[in-house]
Formats: sequence, structure tokens, C-alpha cells
Amino acid sequence: MLCRSIASTLRSGAPRRAFHSHCENILTITGSMSAVDSFKTAVQPVQPRVSNAATRPTHAQLWSRSCSAQELLSFQSLRPSAEGGWPWGVSVARQDSWGCTTDAMQVELLEGRPRLKGRSSIRYSFETGDSPPLRWLDAAAQEHPSLRLGFKYAVPATAEAYEMEYLQGRLVCRAQVSFATWMWGNRVHRPAFFQELKALLHLPDGRLSRKRKLTAEDVEARLLAGGELPRAVELLSASVRGWAGKSRLKKLWRAQVLPEFVAWLHAPVAEPEPLLVA
Repeated sequence: MLCRSIASTLRSGAPRRAFHSHCENILTITGSMSAVDSFKTAVQPVQPRVSNAATRPTHAQLWSRSCSAQELLSFQSLRPSAEGGWPWGVSVARQDSWGCTTDAMQVELLEGRPRLKGRSSIRYSFETGDSPPLRWLDAAAQEHPSLRLGFKYAVPATAEAYEMEYLQGRLVCRAQVSFATWMWGNRVHRPAFFQELKALLHLPDGRLSRKRKLTAEDVEARLLAGGELPRAVELLSASVRGWAGKSRLKKLWRAQVLPEFVAWLHAPVAEPEPLLVA
């Protein structure tokens, strides 16, 4: 009964959305505190030298706006590319040097998971053009061989997602993953999503029963009985930006979302969110 209801709900679920051409990237750097700090310094935007004193203010203002947009990460710092000439020439030069046609955009820098004393981890989240900066990434790994680099990227326009890892300056792992799973794992704010999902259960006084813990099957049955299963599926579809088809959405719902939601319901203390690095 539940399987037929889920299938019926998915057939009438939210349509897929159109995407702008861009690539979403997550780069995690792990190593000694000094090595991580050195990496952070090495990839920060660097103001170009200007020989003409008369044009220095103008160049400084242009760089200031560019630096503000790039924030804490610029590919130009570690692997310079030719920036002169026609726009198409700049794009070609960047593609050859970095593997993408733009510098890092919409950059966020967050603390990674807690590490042993003397160790550190940080995470950059950023966008590029329609491809990831793989050539820049190879150069960064070789330049900082003592660090472990974990890289995840997704291209919404083609619904492709990959995960990679570098150790001692070399690529040791590269695997393709489900785009919907990638979005759920890296772009969904779980506490907010789970709070909305919990509200759909219409629990008495908003509280769980102390006598019996809810299972994944119980949650699905309660949503179905209350007529809220379609809304729950719509929430999930929206959270992965409307991409997943009905079969993958159903798999994601059953294999990951429900088990994680049940664990969250019964968790004594919620896991803290990563902090933005000042």
C-alpha cells in the first residue's frame, strides 16, 4: 500500500527545474594547522603590481571590487593565467590554466570537522563556470603535498556529480555519485528540512511518544494517513532543486532521508553546524 502511494505521489511530484550553467564546488583541506594556514594565505587574492602611477587608483579600485567578489579564494594567486586581450582569449587562457573559465565565485570558508590537537580542517564552498577547476586543483595538491584535499563538484546542467581525494600531492580517488544524493549531502540544511518534515507528522503537542520510538515505516505511514505524504515528497524534490526523477527520488527518500530523519528525531542533542571562518 505504501509503495503504491509513494509511486503515485512521485508521479505527480514537482517538475524538474531549469538550471543556469555553473559548477558547484566544495574543497576540504586537512592537515597540520601551520600547513592549512599556509594554504589559506597562498590562495587569497593578490593585488597586481601596476607600473603606471597615474592609473594606480583606478587599478586599485578595480582590484578591490574583484577581490571582494572572490573573497577568500582566487585561482590566480597559485596558478596565474593571462588576463589581457579579448574576453574570449581570457576564457581560453583560464580554461587552459585552471580547467574552468572563471575564477572562484560566491566563496564561503567554513571550519571543518574537529581534529586532533595540532591538526586543522577547513572547507571552501564556491562556484565556477560550467566546469570544475581540475587543473588548478592538481597544481594546488602538488604545491601542498602534506595536505589532504577532498574535492566534490556537481554540474546541475548535466546532472553530474563527482568526488575526488588527493594525498601526498596525487589523485588517489575519483568516483561519480548520484546528483540528487550529492545535493542532499552537500546543499540541504538538514535541521531546517527535518523541522518542516516533523511538522507534517502532526504529533500530539509536537512531542514524540516516550513509550515507543518511531521507525521509518511509522513515519511514512503517518504521513500517508494524514494526507501529508505529497507535501513531504515536494519538500524533498525542492531540496534537491527539482532534479531527481521519481525512481531516484524514491530511492533517496527511502535509503537516506527517512533513516536520517528518524535518527534526528530521537537524537538527544543536534550536531552543531560548521562555523564561518572570520
